[in-house]
Amino acid sequence: MAAVLRKRVSLDSVPPEVIEYILITAVAGGDAESVASVATTCKYLFEIVYETLDSHLWRSLFCTTFDDPRRLVLQVYASDAPLNWRRLFTERVRARRYVYRHAVPIALMENEDPAPRNIDILVQLPEINYEENIICLRALTSVIMTAASDMRKSTGAPLALTRTDRAGVSVPIDLAELHNQTGNWPPDNANGRAPSMNIPWLRETLARGLPSVVTGRFILQPVESLWHNSSVGSYMAELLSHLGFMPIPPGPATAHVEVQVPRGPSSPSRYLTRQSLRAWTGSSTSTLKPMDMSADAQWDRARWIAREMAFDMTYLSPRRNWGPYIPVHPMLDNEESEAETSDNDSDPDYVPGNDVSQTADVPSADQLRPDWSWLGAARIVADCVLRAYVNEDEGIGRLHDWENVREGAWVPTPPSTSEEEQANATDGVTSHERDWAGAEGLWSRLVCWFGYNNLFALNQGFMRYDDPDLDEAWIIVPLSLRITGYSPSPIARYADRPTIHVEGEMGGGNWEDDEEDVRRVHGTVSMLEDGHVRWSIVRPSRHSLVCSPELGDDSHGGGDLQTSMNEDNTEDEWASEAIQLGGVGSRMGSLGMWTGVNHEDDDPLGVIWQWRVG
Repeated sequence: MAAVLRKRVSLDSVPPEVIEYILITAVAGGDAESVASVATTCKYLFEIVYETLDSHLWRSLFCTTFDDPRRLVLQVYASDAPLNWRRLFTERVRARRYVYRHAVPIALMENEDPAPRNIDILVQLPEINYEENIICLRALTSVIMTAASDMRKSTGAPLALTRTDRAGVSVPIDLAELHNQTGNWPPDNANGRAPSMNIPWLRETLARGLPSVVTGRFILQPVESLWHNSSVGSYMAELLSHLGFMPIPPGPATAHVEVQVPRGPSSPSRYLTRQSLRAWTGSSTSTLKPMDMSADAQWDRARWIAREMAFDMTYLSPRRNWGPYIPVHPMLDNEESEAETSDNDSDPDYVPGNDVSQTADVPSADQLRPDWSWLGAARIVADCVLRAYVNEDEGIGRLHDWENVREGAWVPTPPSTSEEEQANATDGVTSHERDWAGAEGLWSRLVCWFGYNNLFALNQGFMRYDDPDLDEAWIIVPLSLRITGYSPSPIARYADRPTIHVEGEMGGGNWEDDEEDVRRVHGTVSMLEDGHVRWSIVRPSRHSLVCSPELGDDSHGGGDLQTSMNEDNTEDEWASEAIQLGGVGSRMGSLGMWTGVNHEDDDPLGVIWQWRVG
């Protein structure tokens, strides 16, 4: 009898289907680590877990915890290509484990120099495991981009942007009237929203932030270092672009590293150790004190670093299509141009001019991808402005809600197209003409900039980005966009997403005092090769961008709001380039930059973040 009982409880006698059911139930209960633990107990269980001939087990394990990427409607993941369920699941479990172990308080030491801390800070942080951090940050980004669609049928009539006048002509509704119906922030649409498992998982995983060594480099590493443009730095910046900055958690330090601040311009341009510090100051201990690692202090340091990146006038380049982009491959046609450009890039005083190089070698849409390092800096600048000047009770929390990264919140349900209609479509566009990006509607646009005198002084080193008296100028204005037409997509594999042409109105620089200060805009919404959505908006000079190089240095912390017009008030003068955050048509909006449309010498630049409100 005992032998019979032992045989009954032997794992070898349990059918694989039952083992799989047990594992799926355990993972659904929150014990994702149990799968690997069970697989190590015997060969039979190892084969069930890791040598199965189909993907049923790993797909089921994945879908107990995460949204099914196959159900996405708009993202590139919504394809017929087979998914590696095991890799997707194990990398995310591994990422959570890594974050839990490394999102910990750290102790930093600095000089007791009374001079203000600055972005020239020299950092001595522990060595970073690049491979482990890349896997972790890439997995977290995947969780964002595969969050369940937020598409649902509207519970009310859409906001009307036009009305018919007495002559039967459709005319735009007054911008102030539209703005009064919505306000500045996204509506509270939590009711009726289909649940997502990815977002709660992200909140729990990142409750204490990202790995502290990575965050520490992001807020302390000098901009000129190569770290910000490394793979880890780029993945980190992409996460920050979508989710916002997350400070290193406070509390008793579990790791101790040292940071020393230079005492002056003649400080050695190298990492300082206690030995070199003794040689420099005469003491290895007396001049050190604990660095302030409060959340506010970390936000300040992040802001100083972000300012230097976001307001770097030398960043503007035809190779970037004068936007927050990185070319997929070099666009230079010959070695001479390559050498010339290399020399210019190495010159910190070089500012691209309006010459032949400014109009040549501009990459096309299929040769661009987002520059997340710059966009991450732009997000920090925007968030710091909002934290400083906007009260939480005004509704800003609805903008920062991580649920906003989900695709489709503003995308109308696509109409069904019969096979006959598809066959009759001759231009490759007609059958797909729809607002696939959620472009048409009312938006709020946050614009941040420095007055030109300050911007130039900062770029020339005459001012410091950590100056306590330095504040960005900013304004939030309404923006209405209406679709005027379509043209073929620049990316062949996104033929079903033709370029959307838009026009509309935007509040001007004096909008807060005069709601009749309204400016016209026009532009396009299109696809990039990597699946991100590009927003290109142009503003004529007679409808000047709220950020003008003639701006002063005091309004909203940074500039008097004026306009810049040419003699006949007809030519385009300002342009903006932005990247959609989260999924296509998400409530998180798009983040990017503005600059001059003619790309002339010493063109200014600044940060924009726009989100739809109705």
